[in-house]
Amino acid sequence: MVTPVLDAPNALDRLQNDYLPRLHSLVIGPGLGRNEKLLDLLPGVLSKARELQLPVVIDADGLHFVNLMPEMVRGYQRAILTPNVPELERLHRAVLGCPPPEDRHAGVQNLAHALCNVTVIAKGMDDIISDGKSCIACHEKGSPRRCGGQGDVLAGMIGTFSHRLHRAVLGCPPPEDRHAGVQNLAHALCNVTVIAKGMDDIISDGKSCIACHEKGSPRRCGGQGDVLAGMIGTFSHWSHSVTGADDTSLPKYSPTLIAALGGAMLVRRCARQAFRKCSRSMLTTDVLREIRTSFAALFPVD
Repeated sequence: MVTPVLDAPNALDRLQNDYLPRLHSLVIGPGLGRNEKLLDLLPGVLSKARELQLPVVIDADGLHFVNLMPEMVRGYQRAILTPNVPELERLHRAVLGCPPPEDRHAGVQNLAHALCNVTVIAKGMDDIISDGKSCIACHEKGSPRRCGGQGDVLAGMIGTFSHRLHRAVLGCPPPEDRHAGVQNLAHALCNVTVIAKGMDDIISDGKSCIACHEKGSPRRCGGQGDVLAGMIGTFSHWSHSVTGADDTSLPKYSPTLIAALGGAMLVRRCARQAFRKCSRSMLTTDVLREIRTSFAALFPVD
């Protein structure tokens, strides 16, 4: 989804307060352009990213603005710059006042060190990576052809990996009691059922609170929540129909609680099966293809 927020008169306020707090990592550069107005915007965006401790990847046109204002990233050790050969030369001149040396390892490490340990990945025959302290090379063989947009893909992948590694290595604040939060919300809404999606889905109608521990997929693709909503709608019709037909044998949990649990279990099972086949390329359409077999496994019919 493309949102033309950069053209809005209150762009900085919206980015700082509406967009950045919802992100896991921030990639700046691909498709950005070099409009001078961005010089008034980017320092505020990066300042907020620092405040939120967001991993930041800067590529393409974003590096142009780093050349003009290196202080935007200097010292932010969750920032990664991804220059190609000419971009590296321009960065080196802007930050250190001289062209990079012939020794690429030394040049990249000097640049990263001068930026106070910002990580730099210099793309080339071998990608040279340094945080100013250590320097490593990626010798994984690539393609003889380098096509337009390949660097944008790299920037996006680094952003994803950076978020995951910072969570795994640096940890995150201890979670609050999700069960209590969901149940309090459902109770405050006078027993509307709430399903809070997460590592485990927490479901409450304000009276009872249960968790769906069905293992899902490592990848969450766009549209998966829509599938869940549709499945819960179907299960809700079934559970209310059964409860209304025989009031003498009321279940322990409410029909909506049962519907939410059934939908959550089914989507998670479908996603897990789809991921086994498609791995990181899994799409919501792949999840839909697994409904028949997953439903039959979870809810067998004689």
